[in-house]
Amino acid sequence: MIIIQILSVVAIIKGVIQFLYHQHRLRHYYKVKGTVVSFEVERYTPGRTGGYIHYYPVITFTDKNGEEKLLVSQDYNPDRPLCEVGSSIDLLINPTDSNRFLIDVTIDRVVLPLLWVLVGGLGFIFTYILS
Repeated sequence: MIIIQILSVVAIIKGVIQFLYHQHRLRHYYKVKGTVVSFEVERYTPGRTGGYIHYYPVITFTDKNGEEKLLVSQDYNPDRPLCEVGSSIDLLINPTDSNRFLIDVTIDRVVLPLLWVLVGGLGFIFTYILS
């Protein structure tokens, strides 16, 4: 029981920290619209067993200084691109270095932290019912 309670606390703390971290970035970074212009594809095939393909979006945007940027995001999706070429996406740009940016995705900002808190809460409910 105690292990489930500890894991529940860890899940709740992870969710809260993840939410606060994204809120901090929303306050300190600035938002711009970007456009996906292509994808860099990374393929890896170890021997004859499976392998993977990662799709890194190449994004163009204009920073707060009016400078046009064309950068590759470090966010990737395995197996298939999450969006299409030409898609408009929200970006959070680091105010001191516009070469550092994040794709602003509601799932990362709200849904995943909420799921961690929910899983932690369910763990506590589960241990309460069993005790």
